Order: sequence, then structure tokens, then C-alpha cells
Amino acid sequence: MHTDCTSTCSDPEVPTHSVVLPLNDLETLTILRLLERLEKSSRRTGIRPKGHPLTVGWGGRAVMTDAKIKALADTVILVEIPDGDLVRRIERTGRTVTIVDHHIYADAAHQAIDRRSRLSSLEQVMRHLDVRPVDLEPDFAVHCRLVAANDRGFIPHLAKELEGHDARIADIRARDLTIARVASDAPADLDLSTFDPAADPWRSECEATRTAIDDAKTALSEALGNGEARMLDTGGVPTKAAAPRLLLARVPDTHRFVMADAAAWFFKETQGHDLKEPLEMLLVFHAADDKARITQVEFSGAPDRADQIAQWFDPQVRREWPDGADRLVTYAGGTGTYFGAKDPLGGDSEALSKLVDVLLGDLLTGTRPVTAWRTSFVQALSIGDPLDSKAPPPPGEEDVPQKPPPAALKTRILDHLSDRRAAAPEAVKPVAFDDQEAHYFLPHLRDLLAWRPDPGATPDAAWEAARTQIEAGRALISLALAVPSLSFRIEWPENSTHLVVKVEEVRLHFAYNDVLLIEWTVGEQVPEFGAHSSLSWKDLLKASHPALHRPLGQVIEANAKLRFTHCAMILGSDEHTSITLNRGGTALGTLVHGEAIDTDPFTGWFKPFLQEVLGLEDTDLCQDGCLPKDKPQARLLFDDRARVVTSVVAHGAQPCSPRGKADFDVMLARLTTVDGHGTAHTCDPAAAVKEVEDGRYNRYRSWGSWYTATSHSFAFLGFDGFFPRDIIHRLHMNTMYRRMAILAQANVAILGSFSLEVGDALRFADESNATPAKRNKALTRYYRHLHWAQLEFTNHIWFDRVTSQIQGIELFDLMNRRTECRRDYDLVRDEIEQMQGFLKAEQDKQEDRNTKEEERLERTLAAIGLPFVLLFAFLGSQQIKAHFFLWPLLEWGTEALGGDPAYTWALASVAAGIVAVVVAMAVSPKFFEDLPWFSDRLKDQPEAQKSWRRRARNAILIGTVGTFLLGFGMQYTGRIMAPETESGSSAGQTDPGAPPTPEDGG
Repeated sequence: MHTDCTSTCSDPEVPTHSVVLPLNDLETLTILRLLERLEKSSRRTGIRPKGHPLTVGWGGRAVMTDAKIKALADTVILVEIPDGDLVRRIERTGRTVTIVDHHIYADAAHQAIDRRSRLSSLEQVMRHLDVRPVDLEPDFAVHCRLVAANDRGFIPHLAKELEGHDARIADIRARDLTIARVASDAPADLDLSTFDPAADPWRSECEATRTAIDDAKTALSEALGNGEARMLDTGGVPTKAAAPRLLLARVPDTHRFVMADAAAWFFKETQGHDLKEPLEMLLVFHAADDKARITQVEFSGAPDRADQIAQWFDPQVRREWPDGADRLVTYAGGTGTYFGAKDPLGGDSEALSKLVDVLLGDLLTGTRPVTAWRTSFVQALSIGDPLDSKAPPPPGEEDVPQKPPPAALKTRILDHLSDRRAAAPEAVKPVAFDDQEAHYFLPHLRDLLAWRPDPGATPDAAWEAARTQIEAGRALISLALAVPSLSFRIEWPENSTHLVVKVEEVRLHFAYNDVLLIEWTVGEQVPEFGAHSSLSWKDLLKASHPALHRPLGQVIEANAKLRFTHCAMILGSDEHTSITLNRGGTALGTLVHGEAIDTDPFTGWFKPFLQEVLGLEDTDLCQDGCLPKDKPQARLLFDDRARVVTSVVAHGAQPCSPRGKADFDVMLARLTTVDGHGTAHTCDPAAAVKEVEDGRYNRYRSWGSWYTATSHSFAFLGFDGFFPRDIIHRLHMNTMYRRMAILAQANVAILGSFSLEVGDALRFADESNATPAKRNKALTRYYRHLHWAQLEFTNHIWFDRVTSQIQGIELFDLMNRRTECRRDYDLVRDEIEQMQGFLKAEQDKQEDRNTKEEERLERTLAAIGLPFVLLFAFLGSQQIKAHFFLWPLLEWGTEALGGDPAYTWALASVAAGIVAVVVAMAVSPKFFEDLPWFSDRLKDQPEAQKSWRRRARNAILIGTVGTFLLGFGMQYTGRIMAPETESGSSAGQTDPGAPPTPEDGG
């Protein structure tokens, strides 16, 4: 039914503009009042508008006869009438049609009719008719401004215009709702007299609306109390912007017109809600007599939802909507962002219900409850002995150094764990890998990556076997520790909210090169396998549902805070976070993150945690990272952020609209980079998205399984269902994928320990204050050990591929690529090899200098050896027996050999030659290495040359001492005293004045 109010128009002038509009809310009524004033105004002659109100519901189909169309002016303004047929009919008559609207509709073909505008329809009409507020009576101008604000942005915009005037806000809203209700329910035509404020029916209708709002508030309160409504929020987690929250309520459709208003006033009265702020709500209306039959769904949101709601009309987006949604009537509009869907035919209640799940999937971000979550934090320690004791001198001629004994600190930790087992056998035990997890890895790597004791071993035997493997130090051995009463409490000093997260498990992973990874795990699970696998929006209404846990925002926040083991940054006071480790009701330690820089990494809650699980004392912890040369201490291998492996299953469906996906990408990015909860990216959005995309694994993304990795995290985010929750989260992420992530970080930690030891090598060598030669010798010893250890790690510990499963191969490749383990390996390898190359060059230079010195000595011996022999030969031709005490012995030896004593000089020359040979052997055995007999015994045999040199030196020493003692003995006995001559001179002495005798050669 429709009518035009020609009866109200008494001006005989022909109108220039016809304004056709539905009379269904306060805005259209105000437009008609405005037109009435303009028609009666004597000052306006250029534009003469005339109103043509129609009785049609909001967004409905307008009906006008051809006669009434012919009665329209040449310019027709259609206000909020999304009827393309009517537009075409009017335009066929030659009239100009101007569209005034600010809503979105879906036509019969489900194509979006997007008529959004920042101006209300009233403001647009005033512009088209060239009406300024100053042209109107002051009261009516104010009224128009308030009505426009109400229509643009619902209560929040109205409250900004009338801050502190709640009664007037309520009055405007009541009149708007009354007109909408009366226009919707009126069986007959309406005219302006129906809404005469002086008429009693209008006052009664407005009062009925106020009563309906009160009734709706009561119904909402009851719904919140009996599990039919719930405010979905982040549980008070602080955010820089307004904390996101969404009211989800299922209420009778008798409250359809007033429930949005009732909710705003209810939360203002009960929770102090600021009316100027949008209150997002998704209201599900059911038949009064049948709760299961959904009749209408309405969403009201913040202004920034406008594009998202427009995207809900995109055919590409609607492909994600449930079957039957194409038979629903949908509409939207306003900068206050409003969307509605209804079932006019009454047969698509199920489609409406499923549409609620789709809308929630697109709207919920940090407010979305999770059905299961688990986060493991991993911090790495180096617990090896100092390099000086770890790299002993090379044992003899062996090429490979002997394996040192187990590290002292590792042994102490194992002893502590043994003591815990003695007190409670279940307190410490090897991680029990089942067949599925163990056989996921390649057969030749299972004992290295997923070692497990013999199936039939007793607990004590299993522990001893694990200890033996840990002491050997090659395989990645994992121990599970029972921590029944540990929990974390997260508090924000400027916020009364706090989070309590229980520690579910602690594991110790002993890796190569005395690396220890400590893993603490938190989370909440659905205990029954396969239970609650078909959750819907109806389950969200129950705050205590067994399958629904804390909101995603809290999980993201807890991950971001619990990873900090000490503080490496100073933040503003509003960003400080207090993290306390509790055992039962006793606080063990607290870290106030962001307050000050911790120069000691072992502080706050982390130090008592290490004491609790490892039995370490303060003196066992290396505070500055510089390991003493003579004392083993634990050193931190990662920075202030523990590495994170997180698995989260969120309730509901994946986002369907581009805006919904972009909003949820913020959650995924923060989960991946382990930043606190927020409604926007932590850095430039393009950079944040790129970081996530670089580490995203998309093979099963369309199925609701999202994997991402960074250098310090591996994250899985699934959308609730049996496979994501009970297969991926419960099984894969808890076993195989978790193990691969730990292994990837273990490799990084091992390479980090090598880097520390490279620094130790230089520092320890400098600390000795030795000569350059001794320093190089020490460095050679250290780097020889490091090179051997690095080669063992490369060839026996580190593998690029650990499984034959295609998804495992791809994920492990992703983890290694993101951790940049290969780059770290290349840096460590190059540093070790370059230093070894330098030391080898220095050694070659020294050997070259030694060779040149030996050659010089050889030339020296050659220069003095022959003259030495010739000297003895010359002396043998002289009368020296009175001067050389050995000469009588040489004469005796000559006679014993059957020779003439006159040839004693020959024997003396041979003896001198032998002495020269011994001296040459003592100085440089290489002088003889090319001689026939000596070649087999000396050539290219450094140890043999050392042995011959040692023997020659001993011979010289013995010969020297023996000669001295022999000469002394012969002189003492008088055997070398020459007979005296008659003149009293000893033999061999002559009188200078005496003539020469024949014996003297005269």
C-alpha cells in the first residue's frame, strides 16, 4: 500500500522537485516536515519541492501507479528506495531521477546496491534543495542536526551531539523506533497526522516504545543470566585502542525493534558503557513461541566496519555463506554500520542460523574463544666445560683427539635429577615417544632424534640408559619432569586484570656439544578425543562450556609475556608487565618486564625456575657470558626471548571477507611473531604481512590449518573441527612437528655454542700472556678441537631432511630456512676454517724458519767439521804428546791396530771425524737423511730425528764428562807427566840459547 500526501500540499504553484520517500523512521518524517516548511515559505521561489510519502517498510519495494508518476515534477528525488524498476519507470517518462541514500541493499539477483554516503539522507536532501540550517527556525535546525546524527551513526553519534543529555537521546531514539514500528505494522495508509506530537495516539505509541525498551533490557539481563547471551571480549587484556568486544544474544523477535537500544542502555547502567563508543552486537531473533526457529539476524558495529559489511554483499564473499542464504533478504547502511538478514518466507531458519556462524567467523579476532591451545617456550643453555679443559693437547701421533669425559655441570644436573627420581620415581623420566612419532623420522635417525629406551626396560633401567646417552652427548635426548604446582601470573601494573596460566609440562632436551634446551609448556585442552567437534554459535552463549577456553587475545598475550626470561628493553610505564612464577601459593620470583635492563640474564622468575628443575646455584650461572677458564658455568644461548612453539585451535569458521581476513591476519601475525594482543599490526602493515607471508605454509590453509614460522617461533592456528583439533593439534603439533621445531632450534643453539667457544679460544689464549709461539700453540689446540667437533656435528648430528613425509619435509625446510641455520653454520665453519688456515700459515712460516736455521747449521758444521779433522791431522805431525793427554792412548791404540806410532795422527783424525759426526747429529739429524743407511731411519720421520738428536746430545754429554774424568785421572796418577831434561826443563822445553839438536830438527 502507498499514498502520496497531496492533501497536505495547499500551494497551487507547480513544484520543481518531487521528493518520493518511505515514511518509516524519524529521518523521513523530518524530511517531510522540512518539505512542508519549504512549500509554505514565501522566500523560496527557485526550488519548489513537494513531498510524496509512501507506506513501505525499510528497504522494501515501492509501488506507484503510472498516474502518480505522471503527477511528479520534472526532477524526482528518491529517498532510500532501492527499487531499480521504479527508477526506470520514472526515467522513461523523461523525468530526471536523483538517488538519495546511505545504505547498502541486495537486489533480486543478490548483487550489491551500494549507496553508502558520509551524509545522512536528510543532509543530502537539504543539499539538493539548497537548504541551509540558517534558513530554518533555530529549534528545527537543531532538530534536523540531531536527527541526521542519529541516522548516520545511531546512539554514539547522537551522544556526541548531546553529551550528558541522556533523556533527550532517549526521547529521539524512542520517537525513531516508534515511527519504524508503526510504519511496519500499519495495515492502512499513513499521513503526517499519524505522527502529530499533539495527538494522543502518538504520545501513547511513544510511551509504549519506552516500555518495550525496558522490557527488552529485562529480557537481555535474563538472557545473560541463563546462557542465552554473552559478551565476547578479551577478558580485560589491555590494548592501546578500545578493547574489542561483541555482544552475542539470542532473544525473542518481539524485541526486534528495540533490542539494540535496550543493549546500549543496559550496559551503560550496569557496566558504565560510554554511549559515545559503539557497542558491537550480533542479535539473533527467534520466534516467540519457538526458540529454535530463527527469524532475523542483526549486526550493529563501529564505523570502521563499513567496508567489511559492504563486502558481505560481494558475490565472491557470499560463496562462503551457507546453503539457503540466497533466499534471505539482507540490508545494511549507516556510518554506524548496520546489517540485517531476515527470512521473509519463513522456511530458511537453518540458513539464518548458519549465517550467524559465518558472520562471527568474520567479526571475531582476539575475542574469539579457543577450543584448545598449547605453547612451549624453549630457552637454551651451554653447560659444557671450559674450552681449555675440553680441548686437551693432541695425544701423541693420533689424528683425532680423545673424547673428553662428560661435562662437570651436566654431571651435576644428572645427579640432581637422579636424586629427584630417588624421592619420586615419576618425577623424572625419558620422554615416551610412541611408534607413530618415532617412525615419522627416517630409520637411521630415530636413535639420534627420537631415542627411547627398550620397551621392556624397567623405569630404573630406562633412566640409566637415558643417562648413558646424555653423557655420550650425541643424540637429542629428552626428559620429562613433573611440575604439578607451577604456574605463572601475568599482571599489568596500571590494570586490575591479571592472567593465571598453569605450567602443564617441563622437558629437558640434551643436545650435542653440551647444549641443554629447557622447555616449559602451558595450555588448555579438550580432554576427550573427538568430543565437542561440532560447535556452533549456540555453544558460545554458554560461558562455562567445557570445550571453550580463554579468548584468543589472552593466548596471544600470554605467549608474548611468558617468553621473556629477562628484560632487554625499557618501555613506558603503561607497558610494564609483571610475570611471577608460583609454586602453589608461593611466589618464587618476579620479572617486571620493561622496567629496567637486566645485565644478568639469570634473574626474575627464570633463576628460581632453573634452580627448581636443574638444581643449579648462583655460582653455576655465567652472568656476563664470559666463561671462566677454570670453572664450568651455564651460559644463555638465546636472547631474552625464549623460542616458541604454539598450537591454537580457535572456535568458529575462517573469515570470509577481505576485511575479516585482514583483521585476522593481525592475530596470525601477532601469534607468529609472538607479540602481545592488539587490534593492529606492531609495525608497518605491509612489512608485518610480508613477514608472515615469508614464513607461511599454505598447503592446507583452505582446510582451516594455518602454519607459520619465524627465526624464533613456529605456530599453528586451526579453526575448530575434528581434524584441526584432534589430529593436527592433539597429535601432530604435540609430537612430530613439535619435535622438528625443537630440533631446528637445537641446531641453532649448537651453532651458537660453537660461536661462544670461538670467542673463548681467543680470550683464553690472550689470558695466558704467553709468547706468540705459545699463544699460537694454544689456539691451534683449541681450533683443532673445534674443527673436529664441527665436523662431527656436520656429518653425524645435523641433517637437512629428517623424515620421508612430504609435509614434514616441507615444514622442516621452512623451519630451517626461517631460523637461517645454514647461514649460522657457514659463519661458524668459515670462522673456524679461517683461523685454522691462519694458524697453519703461521706454523708453515715457523717450519720454514726452522728449516732455514737447520740449513744454516748444516753449512756451519760443514765449514767447521773439515777444519776440525784437518787440525787433528796437522797436530798429529807435531810433537804434541806432551800437551795432549789423550795422545798416549791414541799411540797405544795405533800400536794395538798394528800401526806405527808415527801414524797416530791418522787415528786422531778418524776420532775427530767421529766427534764431528756426533756433533752434527746433535745439531741437525737432517744432515744425514739422504745417506744410504740413515735414509730409512731418518728421512721424513720427525720423531726418529728427535730420537737421534737426543742420543747424540747424550753421547756428547757422556763423552765430555768421560774425557774430563779420564784426563783428570791420568794427570792425577802422573801418567801424562813428561820427563824432565838435565837442565831441569820438561821434555819438549828447550833453552832458548842452546843450539838446536838433531832431535829438534836442527
